[in-house]
Amino acid sequence: MIPNHTSTRFIHDADVGVASGVNNTVARVAALLAVAVVGLFALQVFGHALGERLATADLSPAVRAAVAGEQRDLGAAAIPAVASTTERAAVEAAAAGALVSSLRSVAVLGAALAGLAALAAALLVSGAPAVAAGPGSATVVPCGHVELVLEVSARTPGCEECLRLGERWVHLRMCLTCGHVGCCDSSHGRHATAHFFATGHPIVRSLEPGETWRWCYVDDLAV
Repeated sequence: MIPNHTSTRFIHDADVGVASGVNNTVARVAALLAVAVVGLFALQVFGHALGERLATADLSPAVRAAVAGEQRDLGAAAIPAVASTTERAAVEAAAAGALVSSLRSVAVLGAALAGLAALAAALLVSGAPAVAAGPGSATVVPCGHVELVLEVSARTPGCEECLRLGERWVHLRMCLTCGHVGCCDSSHGRHATAHFFATGHPIVRSLEPGETWRWCYVDDLAV
């Protein structure tokens, strides 16, 4: 696992802020539009289904007109006080059936949109660039700083700064330029990241048991 560093960039560093802003804006506007459009769709389906059910129900003109004016309230539509017991039961059944039809239509619409989104992603989203690796080796992503990786050993058995301060750490990373051992961004001190900003040494390796990943801070990707 690579905490807090999971994406591969397909844009220039100078455009990261703009890209992030566009992405967030589109996501929020899309959510607002989805709520509004789906709400209108549900209202239209409910009104149509309720009208069909009321047309076949045995209701007085006054009750029919009163119920028709309550269509905007969906399942919470009020039943007129002048309605008889039989009319009340008929209106309740019509409203319940119309609500079920409306929710079913919304579910079908959501499934259709999800299918279209998956199709669009399959056709338009390309995979991350990678260099094919030999048999039995890990996939290597292009990085411009691998030449700075040296044969180094961990200078300490734990995070250097945490050991000095008497603090605890979560996940250890070793700098592959000088052997510095620091805690990752899941730790309070984030000393591995602090070491990178202080020295500019770009690539670290996980020191956690069973983990072999390496991370380049500059390229912001696994190497």
